[in-house]
Amino acid sequence: RYINLGSWLDIPCYGKFENNDFEMQDQIQYLMKPLSQREQEIILQRYWDRRTYREIGKEFGITGERIRIILMQAIKKMRLLWEYESQAVA
Repeated sequence: RYINLGSWLDIPCYGKFENNDFEMQDQIQYLMKPLSQREQEIILQRYWDRRTYREIGKEFGITGERIRIILMQAIKKMRLLWEYESQAVA
């Protein structure tokens, strides 16, 4: 199973994703590091396990809408980190 960073973070992938599996895993782990445990779990359940907001919300005891908000905030954090790192390298 693959999580495509390019599709849900608007982060460019290097070449074909399948050919850079280890590099992409490293990028995902690095970008998720500053997130809370709950944010990480929500991202993994949504994009790895492909669970719905409602399903995830039931597990956490909150609404599906709240899960969506938490997810969008977490993705925003990851994008900001990616942009910061990209500018630092340039």
